[in-house]
Amino acid sequence: MLRNFKLIAATILLAGLPLGAQPATVSYDFTAAATSGPLAGDAASGSLSFDDSLLAVPNTNYALAGLLSDVSFTWDGTTFNASTANTGQISSGAADQLALLAFGDNCSASGCIASAADPNDWFISYSLADKSGRFVYADSAGSYVSSDVTLSPIPTPLPAAAWLLLSGALLGVALLRSGRLTPNSGLRLKGAV
Repeated sequence: MLRNFKLIAATILLAGLPLGAQPATVSYDFTAAATSGPLAGDAASGSLSFDDSLLAVPNTNYALAGLLSDVSFTWDGTTFNASTANTGQISSGAADQLALLAFGDNCSASGCIASAADPNDWFISYSLADKSGRFVYADSAGSYVSSDVTLSPIPTPLPAAAWLLLSGALLGVALLRSGRLTPNSGLRLKGAV
């Protein structure tokens, strides 16, 4: 009956509603290639993630260590992660848009450095406004600058609640089309009287 139809529709709708604001993670893939110095020609790829709340307020700059929740990058045989690669800066542009990102193994609120004093230093800075970046690394003889950097967002999958809502809607459409569910008679099971 109509009551069954309304009950099924309400259940599907409520199952798809979020239980509250859920923090989401924004992830990017990046590549960096050395174009000068002793490692010229070497390239490496990695990924990083951070909480999307850092992009919620337009035109805001965060210059703090520890903003990256995940980092995966190997340079010159050394692997870096979120505890060994620090955030130098994350800046938002328009709402929910990344404008500038700087990170590396020797970053602080005042910026990132790569110095011959620490031959494993490196950092990447990338401006999404002009789609350009810098990769700087150091060895015992000095530091070397490269502009061969790419940064691209990793698509975020739909949350489970969205998949549940979509699946329920598709099931409802299939039942309606098959004649097993009608707005006036409710769900009819095959073989039921």
